[in-house]
Amino acid sequence: LNKYFTAIALLSLPIVFIIRNYFNVGEFLPSFEILIFILLYIYFSTWFQTLISLFNLFDLQKVFVILNIFSQSCGLLFAAFFVKFIEASAIAWMSGLLLGQVVTLAVSLLLFYKKFPKNKFNLTPKNEGLFSKSTFNFCYPVAITTLFMWFMNQGYRLIIERNLGAEILASIGVGLGLAASLAGVVESITT
Repeated sequence: LNKYFTAIALLSLPIVFIIRNYFNVGEFLPSFEILIFILLYIYFSTWFQTLISLFNLFDLQKVFVILNIFSQSCGLLFAAFFVKFIEASAIAWMSGLLLGQVVTLAVSLLLFYKKFPKNKFNLTPKNEGLFSKSTFNFCYPVAITTLFMWFMNQGYRLIIERNLGAEILASIGVGLGLAASLAGVVESITT
């Protein structure tokens, strides 16, 4: 799974590069900065969402909800700190939100290994190729959907910052961020 997440994150780099340079989406952002952010975002956010969902799947809903709330709280604190003390930009805000997920991912890993120790389960995974046709047929719609969901949840900030400024973005980002966070927790619990 880690190899898969790494491969998808690396695969995003040429796609983002092409979209940025040939379709002029986010061309006002430094190329290296946006590429690194997207690489890290895809890798860590995917791990975060996958691991957090396991707690809900294994009937640990309280842990699941607490970790989601902790992630959102940390993300908002880091985002506000980055915007206030480092740089008032969309990338700084989104990096703060991502750092909240990374911190919560570390806490989640500790809890996961405590609840499900490695020596408790003696399972050997089925030896299948990572990039088989059936894997691709399952994953490419999910990847496309994830791209559009990212734009709906995070990517719009780049366009708003460019067209309306960082001050308007901050107001919209906080309002939509809080509403989306609460709706996301409710959606995850019901899922």
